[in-house]
Amino acid sequence: MAEKITLSVLTKFIKPYNGDRESLPAFLTNCDNAMSLASPDQQNVLSFGEKKDSTHLLLDMTSCRQFSNEDVTKYSLRIESILTRMQAESHYTCKDDKEIVGRITSNEELALKTFILGLHNPSISTVVRCRNPKSLDEAVQHAIEEEKLYNSRPKANPYSKSPKQCSYVINRAHFI
Repeated sequence: MAEKITLSVLTKFIKPYNGDRESLPAFLTNCDNAMSLASPDQQNVLSFGEKKDSTHLLLDMTSCRQFSNEDVTKYSLRIESILTRMQAESHYTCKDDKEIVGRITSNEELALKTFILGLHNPSISTVVRCRNPKSLDEAVQHAIEEEKLYNSRPKANPYSKSPKQCSYVINRAHFI
């Protein structure tokens, strides 16, 4: 029988996640490695966050929307986090490989559609939809590009409206 690895060693596999998009795959790989080396009792301790079933995760995904003060990158991380939990739940609950593949594919498609439709700025959402992205990563890249373009445009000054001539007064100098 293999020697049991202590929890303190297992937790050293998992470095804190900083929210950076580029470090997410490495973080998830480290979590998976620690879980694969852990005993069933240790896996319960290593499971971070609340345990949600597929119905709750599906509800989380379909109700996810970008906040008005949130940039596209942070919004995409929330979508990816829910997707990762959905994928993990599929792996743990499905026994048939074909079912796992089907659920993973449908989860990815749902995440893609939810991301696009949940974008706060309708013009960014429209441009991303028109580009017909095939994956969530592709949609995120398009949205980030569009957000940069949108944010680089000069904003109109609401106080610099041109005066409108009053139609009730014939005097040309009278403006409203």
